[in-house]
Amino acid sequence: MFKLLSIGIALAIFLIAAAFLLAKISQAAPPRPKAGGLLQKCPDSPNCVSSENNDIAPIAIGGKNPEVIWAKLQQAIAEQGGQLMDVRPHYLWATFKTPVFGFIDDVEARMDLTDNVIHLRSASRVGYYDFDTNRKRLLNLKAKMQVYLSPNLLKNTDE
Repeated sequence: MFKLLSIGIALAIFLIAAAFLLAKISQAAPPRPKAGGLLQKCPDSPNCVSSENNDIAPIAIGGKNPEVIWAKLQQAIAEQGGQLMDVRPHYLWATFKTPVFGFIDDVEARMDLTDNVIHLRSASRVGYYDFDTNRKRLLNLKAKMQVYLSPNLLKNTDE
């Protein structure tokens, strides 16, 4: 019984140490965006979601002022706990840190004024599976942007 308990404790310590090591690795600088304007390609794993891969729909901005929408996107990212690392007129990169182990995830956005959309990408730097964290992050970001784009949806319907 004592031997089994010791093995269990050793295994738990090993797994926790491995998680902290992966979190430390994830904090290394990510690759910079490629020239040409597209977001980074997603690897062939479920821990990356991109509207350029048709994993989710981009944010449709319609006839709204692109500069205002771009500023609102930055605000929405900050409100969700993201840290803006690089902001350009039509591209941004932000990082999000997971609460327990401190894994770093990267979020990129690219404004496409030809199609009046903002493309999004969210990806874990390490690991294979992310329990849909990146998809949920982008869906929450899109929901926040929908409030900015269509504030009339929040009006009281009983008026």
